[in-house]
Amino acid sequence: MQQITDKDVGLMREELREAFLDRGAVFEAYALAQEIIIRTLGFPWWKENISSSTSKQEPHFRIHPSNQQESYEHQDRIMDFADSLFILQSCEGFEWKIKELRKKVSTNNRDVFVEDTIIELRVAKMLVKSGHAVKFVRPSRSKTKDFDLEINLREGNVLCAEVKCKREDTAISTNNLRRTLYRAEKQLPKTASNVIFVRLPTTWVQDPQYTVEIDQVLIKFFDNVRHINAVVIIWEECIQLDKSPSKARILKYQPKLHPSPLISCHGLDKLFTRLELVPPIEGNYLPLSFIT
Repeated sequence: MQQITDKDVGLMREELREAFLDRGAVFEAYALAQEIIIRTLGFPWWKENISSSTSKQEPHFRIHPSNQQESYEHQDRIMDFADSLFILQSCEGFEWKIKELRKKVSTNNRDVFVEDTIIELRVAKMLVKSGHAVKFVRPSRSKTKDFDLEINLREGNVLCAEVKCKREDTAISTNNLRRTLYRAEKQLPKTASNVIFVRLPTTWVQDPQYTVEIDQVLIKFFDNVRHINAVVIIWEECIQLDKSPSKARILKYQPKLHPSPLISCHGLDKLFTRLELVPPIEGNYLPLSFIT
């Protein structure tokens, strides 16, 4: 697969500016993101999952927003996804990951939703932006070797990672989270340092009672499993910026470290770099995502 270069992006941007005069920086970034997605995954994939003219779009992208909030989310998620594709294209195993993503359309395999892979790419991008090297691992379909990512930390340690995603329409359930964690730990090697990333719906994390239950589930999980060094809970929030009509999506995370893991691993408390908010480029929307 031919990589998209900075020069390619510059040429695409010039063509878009000529085609859509005076549409503003946000529209330009949004159109550029669509072009990157098409060039990386192909027109059939884009039409099946993102084009507003089809009926099988991936719900994650909010193709038909019903209110302004969903319009913000649609723009942001398209641009965030394209950003992931562009940043990760030089990572080992990325080409195979793209083939896997295309296959979900060509075989109509909806048992594993596209959103699961999108979240995996987002986690990988966060790690790369934080200075770590990431490798996408081919599934082996054998226990303890069927995980998503191999991470070479800045500190020099190697970490195996499994990424799980709870879709946004999933009802709050302690048992659901518990099953997810135990399913993930069986996919990771017993003789290595490991981390599980779990993207939870925002509604789960905003429920005070459930946040207490999450902690209780993790305490019991760590009591029973020692080869998992950490569980990182990830969720997103859309916030209104102070003294501005703009909004930004804040990607939040909370690492839970094992108190006495089987194999120690330094640097787990610094997996992600904290990024500062920057001024919006336009008055009604901030087309950037942040980690906090």
